[in-house]
Amino acid sequence: MTERVSREDYENLVEDVDAQLGGDVDVRDDYSGRYMYGATCLAVVGDNYVLEVFLDAARYYGIDARLGNMAQDSMGLSQVFYWPGIEVEEAV
Repeated sequence: MTERVSREDYENLVEDVDAQLGGDVDVRDDYSGRYMYGATCLAVVGDNYVLEVFLDAARYYGIDARLGNMAQDSMGLSQVFYWPGIEVEEAV
């Protein structure tokens, strides 16, 4: 089952994570991981600390309860953590 995150919540989440990590974070609304066949989802690129900051911010915005199972892929020197069941609403 696919859950949707509002564009506003997504942008607030990105702004919060950016502020906590000094603006050098890669939160994506369009990641397509293994076996997703072109479908996109919510993702964050970084290490375990970045993931921890992201999850804390997701809790604050009430997104954490909808995240479901996380998947992880290697991305060079870092990791991409993604949630195949979470889509972000399109910008209007």
